[in-house]
Amino acid sequence: MSTPSDGARMAVMFAALASALAFLASASPSLALAAIILGSLWLAGSIRGWAWVTNTGLFLAMTLCVVASLRNAPLLPSLLAAAFALAAWDLDRYARWTARLEVPRGLQMEQAHLIRLAAALILGVALGMFAWVVRLSLSFLWALALGSIAVYGLYRSFILWRREPDE
Repeated sequence: MSTPSDGARMAVMFAALASALAFLASASPSLALAAIILGSLWLAGSIRGWAWVTNTGLFLAMTLCVVASLRNAPLLPSLLAAAFALAAWDLDRYARWTARLEVPRGLQMEQAHLIRLAAALILGVALGMFAWVVRLSLSFLWALALGSIAVYGLYRSFILWRREPDE
């Protein structure tokens, strides 16, 4: 049976490959090589068990996605790279959380987590593609207001999710 940390390592490889493809499509082979090298370092740190490498890897992967956007790379590989990097970060943290609590990993709990993660990532990529197609022009105040509403909604949903079920 595959573990969440194995899934995180696969997601790191896919994130590096998607980022490299985005840079290759924008005629930036040196940045594509940088994406592969950074992905390899993230993978090596994950295999070695270094906890700090996950946050650093996520930050660097998102930085590469921003650079790809600034270099006019195709959107889909950049979105996929961001989604895979977020998946790797989440799965690594999930694996560490279950190991720290010393809870016997239940297949049902892992499957539920993977379903929620997949749904969030698919929705994020779909919304990113939709935003690229629609291209709404918003002022900074509108963007700030909508972002604040989104953060508050996530905060409230997290509170509801953490609340114990009434039995």
